[in-house]
Amino acid sequence: MTNGMLDGRLVVEIGRTRAAAFAGKQLRDTGADVVVLQDGRRAEGLPEAARLYMDAGKDVVTWRPEDNAVLVDELIAHADAVVTDLPTAELAIRGLDWASLHARFPRLAYVALTAVGWDVPGQEDAGELTMQALSGLMHMVGHPDREPLALPYGMGSLQLGLHGAGAVATALYTAAKTGTGRLVEVSGADVLASYVRIYGAVANYYEIPLRRDGRRAPGSGGRYPFGLFPCKDGYVAMICRSDREWASLLAMMGNPEWSKQERYQNLYGIAMEYPDEVDALIDTWLREHTRDKLLALAQEFAVPVAPVRTVGEVAADTQLAHRRFFDVLVTEDGRQLRVPGRPWATPERRTVVRSAGSLAESVNNLPVRLPGNESQLTPLEVS
Repeated sequence: MTNGMLDGRLVVEIGRTRAAAFAGKQLRDTGADVVVLQDGRRAEGLPEAARLYMDAGKDVVTWRPEDNAVLVDELIAHADAVVTDLPTAELAIRGLDWASLHARFPRLAYVALTAVGWDVPGQEDAGELTMQALSGLMHMVGHPDREPLALPYGMGSLQLGLHGAGAVATALYTAAKTGTGRLVEVSGADVLASYVRIYGAVANYYEIPLRRDGRRAPGSGGRYPFGLFPCKDGYVAMICRSDREWASLLAMMGNPEWSKQERYQNLYGIAMEYPDEVDALIDTWLREHTRDKLLALAQEFAVPVAPVRTVGEVAADTQLAHRRFFDVLVTEDGRQLRVPGRPWATPERRTVVRSAGSLAESVNNLPVRLPGNESQLTPLEVS
């Protein structure tokens, strides 16, 4: 990575979940040098696929209790930031908590990622399901007459990590401006609750009961339609928020006879009282058309309709290919893996994935700024 916003910055990642790992990935993609401390619990807790993807380009080193002195004196002493998702009690035992490190390195930025809040007693092992449940997100996912569901793929931890990366960048900026590092605490439950909040605001405005509504937003977000709808070869998303958009959707369907009834002009009434009835009316027409055909019609009639793509279809998307969105990882055994890149446009990268080495080996080969001469880059020496 060249010309990155965080070029030359050194970040130490101390974690065991997707949260710290994804934060480190975002920071690496923005130019920072990221050293990952990996113990046995991290290696076991993160699937190989997750580590291949999120550790690409980082220096992954084996972390053992006897390495703590070397870690602090020879690595963190020269780091710009630490990002961690480990419990404070464990970090304190190893001398890696905020208070201990800030006392020695006042300029160090420190970002702590937790599932449900900073130092909540008894919640040290809280994880993905806990943060999704406590935030209220699970209350919103699933069918109203069935149990709540969690979002898949560790989505809460990934969102926590994304916010953690932003917090690191902000803390680094503050340290550069003031000369003093800051502690930033980010809770996954708070992050996800902020996403639920928009439903709460809409529900309050339209007086909609805030509850699960299957493949629709609660009460269609106040105006029908707002959800996922089946078609000939999958699903499409439709979000019509205005009378003009609803009229255009009806025109796209050939203005069926039923649409002329006053009952089907009241979008709020449909959303709140009889959405299933209107679903059935448009279902037959939708199932006669493929996603691509519906997309072409939507563009012609200026209707907000979009196909729901599979993972394979996203990987083959011509627009993403044109933007060079995907990167290539080359594993130690020669496999080439095509993985999502950054959300901003950059040249495609080919990254060779390395196995974890010892802490001493990594520090010996890592360029960092020496105190008092921040423009010089030189390897550290470890006895």
